[in-house]
Amino acid sequence: YQPKRFTGIDCSLQDGIFTVNTETDTCRICFSVTDEYGNKNFIILNDTTSATININDGDTLGVCITKQLYVPYIMTIVNDTIYLQDEEIEGNRNLFSKNIVIGKDVTDIKPHGPVEIKNGMVNINFQKEVFIKNNFEVKKGATLVIKPNN
Repeated sequence: YQPKRFTGIDCSLQDGIFTVNTETDTCRICFSVTDEYGNKNFIILNDTTSATININDGDTLGVCITKQLYVPYIMTIVNDTIYLQDEEIEGNRNLFSKNIVIGKDVTDIKPHGPVEIKNGMVNINFQKEVFIKNNFEVKKGATLVIKPNN
């Protein structure tokens, strides 16, 4: 048996309020909120199709949507700026943020190095701006989708 994949997941981040709608009945939506000091809180909602959560500037929100016989859908939301630097990305990744900055040396909070999407699909949803600076490559067979979060 081949597990199904979630389709039609609708997400938005507006003024610190993240909303997700699965368009699939009776899912489990799990939130992991990490604040700027590294403190974590977990929220699990069972038998739901949608959820809304407030996140503060500097918070990182991990979201995992699961349902029996479905491949889990995982995404990362940052209510400020996501820096992609010194990364080899393999597999699917879903990113939501006010701003996304990609390149070899876009921040001093991570080691400097190139960014490569080796395979899979990377979906970037942004509220304000996306900057692609330098040493960034999407390899043949990988997919990058960048779209505004309206």
